[in-house]
Amino acid sequence: YLVRVADPATGASTSITLYAYRGEAHDGAWSRETPDQVTLAFDRDTYQPGDTARLQIKAPFAGTALLTIESDRILHREVLALTAHAHQVEIPVREAYKPNVYATVTVLRPVMPETIWSPHRALGSAPLIVNDPREQMRLVLDAPETVRPRSRLQVRVDTNRQDPVEVVVAAVDEGICALTDFRAPDPLAAFRSKRRLGVSHADLYSRLLPEVEAVLEGTASSPGGDMMGVVRGRLSPIRTRRFTPTALWSGPVMAGSNGAAVVEFDVPEFTGELRLMATAIGADAFGCATARTTVKRPLVVRSSLPRFLAPEDTCSFSVQVFNETGYPVDARVEIACDGPLRALVPA
Repeated sequence: YLVRVADPATGASTSITLYAYRGEAHDGAWSRETPDQVTLAFDRDTYQPGDTARLQIKAPFAGTALLTIESDRILHREVLALTAHAHQVEIPVREAYKPNVYATVTVLRPVMPETIWSPHRALGSAPLIVNDPREQMRLVLDAPETVRPRSRLQVRVDTNRQDPVEVVVAAVDEGICALTDFRAPDPLAAFRSKRRLGVSHADLYSRLLPEVEAVLEGTASSPGGDMMGVVRGRLSPIRTRRFTPTALWSGPVMAGSNGAAVVEFDVPEFTGELRLMATAIGADAFGCATARTTVKRPLVVRSSLPRFLAPEDTCSFSVQVFNETGYPVDARVEIACDGPLRALVPA
């Protein structure tokens, strides 16, 4: 059946397809909404090479099943005899299954006289996630908590490995990272990301079923939910000021025989917090780490200069002095100009 609900005022509509049937004793407890689907479930979320994965198979009918382990090709296949709707099979997890493969089960049954015409082929697929802890490289960043602008920032990265490792370090203004919601790069997460199934399935069993089309008769169907997402609040309440973005990059650096790499940055004229992001790549392992360093002077001066002046213009502006030492100090403010500008010292 096709159930369609429409709003006459706006013309928006939505629909759903469902099956209604009279239950028989031999039908079993399975949904007629997906009569050709096999439900697969593993006993764990992730596995390591060498583990044994237990796959629970729930089929809409008993019959002969073909189990295949697939990625971009078929890695393993075996034939199972399903005498009931539920069946469990053990799968040895191999090194070649990283970072994930798919277990696909196709169940077939012979054509027999029945009061309700049902599918004779059911198909299901489930991902098998494989994580190898040996690929995780744990980095330790050592950097000073505070440095001054226009100084030298030294960052040490410990990889705790003896094999050759290539390290890169970036130091970026934390304000820019927060505004753009930038996340530190994680190469291991990229290589471990879930891969899609690259094997296509095709057969003729679906032609035994009548074709059912859910036609919306040209009306507009309105999906629910907020498809625009939620925009993160990254705007500062402080008014816009001119500044030079700070983003420093070390380039590739090879770790020494002790597993450590040291990089240095020339910190520009900058006041704020730098996010240090280190990425390391070895022959068979990857790692990343983050830290933060505050760049500030003991005294910080902020002025409100105009953006431009015309010849013969004069202006006045405020100067704010912030004490970052943590104790009272006496400060003297001096004003110096160059070019065509001249400071007017009040009498």
